[in-house]
Amino acid sequence: MSESPATQRQYVSQLAYSAALAQAISTLWGSLTPTPSTPSWDAFTAAIRAVVPQFSQSLTVVTLDNYRLARAEAGIKTVPRLPSITPPPVSKIDAGLDWAKSALDQISEEQAKALSEIEAQILERVQVSMQKAMLDEARETTVLVVEGDDQALGYRRVPRPDACYWCIEQALRKTSRKGLAKDFKRYGSPGVSLGGDEHWGVYKSRESAGQIPPNEAGEINRFHNKCHCEVEPIFSTDFAIPAWLQDMAVLYDDSDGTNDFRRRLNAQRNGEPAPDPTPVLPTPTIQPAAASAYADLLARLNAQMAA
Repeated sequence: MSESPATQRQYVSQLAYSAALAQAISTLWGSLTPTPSTPSWDAFTAAIRAVVPQFSQSLTVVTLDNYRLARAEAGIKTVPRLPSITPPPVSKIDAGLDWAKSALDQISEEQAKALSEIEAQILERVQVSMQKAMLDEARETTVLVVEGDDQALGYRRVPRPDACYWCIEQALRKTSRKGLAKDFKRYGSPGVSLGGDEHWGVYKSRESAGQIPPNEAGEINRFHNKCHCEVEPIFSTDFAIPAWLQDMAVLYDDSDGTNDFRRRLNAQRNGEPAPDPTPVLPTPTIQPAAASAYADLLARLNAQMAA
């Protein structure tokens, strides 16, 4: 089964806005050539601080529209109380810019690398970090609306089939419900057993999802750079769990923890056989010279302690 129309719309919107923001940043970069001139970098950062909030707030508007559509698709006719639309924290934008510019510190260490390559790396970092700031605002808005919507059962993380192992693990979490969802005994499609009072990563609040408090950059979630996961509001217990994600749940259950799941996932994607979950490490060998030196050291230490 596939995701709901509202979820698909949100994913397409996120991709479109990410691409548009990256193009806008590339245009600013080409017109200002921000490195190595400090005044040019300052002009570039000022432009970024002006542009990113516009993209972020626009995507948040689309996110709230998709939220209303998701409620309507679930048959809910009341009007939700939506939050005011705010730009991402300046601290998050500045943190992304600082991370991007830190690539300049590598020039002295990597003299063989051309300056143009360093500049390309900085540009990519700016694009990635600003995309994250924009997407985070849309994702956090959905969480905020769900927390205050008495018709919403909760929200869940929706990864794509090519997502990293960590994002897939987050979507597979089966934890006891909290909040308004506690009265429901199961989630998912008919025939999909989730085991007693458990669910597929559906939470009513950040607290129940175990999300961390805001850090210095103003981040309050667990989405990484280049992450295209979205947050789906849940209004009914019969929401669809895609078949590929159910397959991932089986793969995870057959794995021996996170590291083994990552190895198995990589092997599956590369068309390779499943790796041994407990590989046998080779027996270390000690060279005669090293053994002799070690014995001599122990002898001298014993002599010193006896003196």
